[in-house]
Amino acid sequence: MYTRQVLKLHNRIEWNKNAEEQVITQTTSNPKVKRKIVIHIISAIIIPVLIVIATIIVSIQQNELNKTNRDNDLEIAQKQCKQDLYISNQTREQYRELSTLQRQQEQFLADQQRQESLVGNYIREISELLLSVNFTSTNKIRENIIRPQTLAVVRQLDGKMKTYAILFLCESTLLIDGKHSV
Repeated sequence: MYTRQVLKLHNRIEWNKNAEEQVITQTTSNPKVKRKIVIHIISAIIIPVLIVIATIIVSIQQNELNKTNRDNDLEIAQKQCKQDLYISNQTREQYRELSTLQRQQEQFLADQQRQESLVGNYIREISELLLSVNFTSTNKIRENIIRPQTLAVVRQLDGKMKTYAILFLCESTLLIDGKHSV
């Protein structure tokens, strides 16, 4: 039984081969059929070839676009880096200038305070001397006490503070006394 089935199957395969050969010989002898077959084969080949070519072209264009984008990104990053560096340098320079101005202002205020303190102490000491019970306005007191103290203070003062010290001396009549002056 098994061999019968194998024989039947073998006969069918043989019959299919013969039928195909007959179809091929019949179709190849007719020129119209030949053209149709050639066109069919060419169209079957052309479509995949066109798809491959299109894929290659798109890949090449995409690679070029990616390269251009990378180059642009690098250029933008370099410009941003330069701009950040410039801003950083500008900020640092402004901070340095601001610090310098602040130190100068602090120094100026400290000098002003020191000079005001000198004039205040000078006026207080001379006032205490003038108001003391034993004070007599003699030339010796002026030469030995008031004059050296006045000169020591005036040398350390700027123009504005010197004016205050001299006004004090004028108002207290120690600067000019007809015959004697400090």
